[in-house]
Amino acid sequence: MHDAISRHLSPTVAIVSLAAGLAHGQIESREVAWYAATTDDTPISCDSIDFAYAVARLDAGDLVRVDGADSEWARVIYAPNQPALVWAPDAEIVAPDEQGRTLRLSGNSPRIRAINADRDDPASSSWRSIFNPRLAAGAMLEVLGELRNEDGELLAYVVLPPRPPVAPHEPRGYVKIASLREATPEEIEAWQNRAPESESESEDDAPSIADSTDTPAPDATDTPAGETEPVEIAQGQTPGQTPGQTPGEDPGQIPGEGDATADAAPGETTETAPAIAQRPPVQPLTPERLEIEFRRVRALPREQMDIAIDELLEVFKVSRAELAESRTRDAIDDRIAWLELRRDVRDRRIALDEVLNAARQRETGILESLRAMRESRSYDYVGRVVPSTLYTGETLPKLLRLVSAENGRRVTLGYLRPADSEELESMVGRLVGVVGSSTVERDLGGVRVIRPELLDEIEADG
Repeated sequence: MHDAISRHLSPTVAIVSLAAGLAHGQIESREVAWYAATTDDTPISCDSIDFAYAVARLDAGDLVRVDGADSEWARVIYAPNQPALVWAPDAEIVAPDEQGRTLRLSGNSPRIRAINADRDDPASSSWRSIFNPRLAAGAMLEVLGELRNEDGELLAYVVLPPRPPVAPHEPRGYVKIASLREATPEEIEAWQNRAPESESESEDDAPSIADSTDTPAPDATDTPAGETEPVEIAQGQTPGQTPGQTPGEDPGQIPGEGDATADAAPGETTETAPAIAQRPPVQPLTPERLEIEFRRVRALPREQMDIAIDELLEVFKVSRAELAESRTRDAIDDRIAWLELRRDVRDRRIALDEVLNAARQRETGILESLRAMRESRSYDYVGRVVPSTLYTGETLPKLLRLVSAENGRRVTLGYLRPADSEELESMVGRLVGVVGSSTVERDLGGVRVIRPELLDEIEADG
C-alpha cells in the first residue's frame, strides 16, 4: 500500500525501508510490492552474488515486483514472458497436453535454468537452477525455441518457466537494492494499463531465438497463479512496446535478438542463431567480497560449482590486478591456485566421462549388431578372436579362441585353426562373424574346433 508519505519517499529512504533489519545472504520473504529501476542497464541476476550472470536488463523507470530481500539484494519475480532453459538431456518432446505444452521433463534430476543473457553460448553457461525444490520428471512446459551448436546438435530448449501451483514458487531473479526505488501508484497504474501494439506483425518479424516452435506466445495480461496483483507488461519495457521488446527493437522479437530477415530477398526466409547481448566487462571486487563469493561457490553442488568456477576465476584475476598490497595479492593467489586446480580436475573428469560415454555407446552398438546378426542368422558364430594360453603350438597344436564379446564375458564359443584361414592371424583381438561347421576334437581334449567357410571382420581391434 502506498500512502501520501510513501509517495514522496526519496530513493535512499525507500532502499533503507526495503533492506531494514536484514542480513546479507539471507533473503527474507515479504509482501509483493512494485519497485522501479533507477538506472539504465540494471541487471536482473540469476543469484544474489556479485559475479552471477544477468538473465535480463532493465532501463531506468522499468518496474519489477519484489517479493523478498536481504541487506543488499531484492528478489524479483520474472516477467510473464521471461524465458528459461532446459538442457536437452533433461527433457523430451511429446504430444501436446490439454494446454498445448509439448516439452516433458525427464531423467533423474531435471532442472529449469536461468538463461544467461550476457553470453553468446547460453546453453553451456546457464548454470543456475530457478526452482528449489526442483520440478519432478513428468512436468510439462511450453517451448519457445531450441538452441543448437554449429553442427546442428540440439543443446537446450528455450521454455517459459512454470508458475504456481505447477512450480513450488514464482520464477525469480535478483536486483541490487541500490538500483531500485519504490514505485508510485501512478507509475504502477501506467505500467499495468499500457496496451500492446498491434498483433499484425509479419511472420518474418516473429521471434527467432533459435528454431522456434509454433507454440503461441503467452498473453502478457494473464495473472500468474497465486498472485493478487495483475501483471500485464513485462520487465524492461517502455510505452508502446510489446511484451519482451526492448527499446529500438522490432515488435515480436525476444530480448537480445537481431532481425535476421531484414536483408532477405522477397519470399526468402533467413535462419540465424540467437544473438545475445555482448557481455559487459568483469568488475573487480574487494578482497573481503572475493572471500565471500569464494565460500559461496565452494559450497555449491558439484554440477553448479563446475559451471560457476570459470566466472569466479575470472573475477579473482581481474581483482588481483587492481590490488597493490603484496600480502593481499599472495592470499588471492592461493585462492586462484585452488580454483585453477578445481577447474583442471573438472576438465579431466569431463574428458574421462566423454571417453567412457563413447566406449559405452560403442559397446551398445556392438551388442545391437550381435543381436541383429543372430536374429537374421547371417553368421553361425560371432565373437572376438583371442590367443589361446594352452594351445600355443609348443606342446599342443596352435589354436585361436573365439570368445563371446557380450558384456565383456570371455565365454569360449570354439577354437579356430590358423592353418584353416590365412586371415586368422591378422584378426587377433577383432570381432568377427563366422560361417562354417564345427566338430568336437577328441584328440585335443574334447574342444570344439570351428572350420570357417566365410570369415568377416565386424570391428577393428579395441
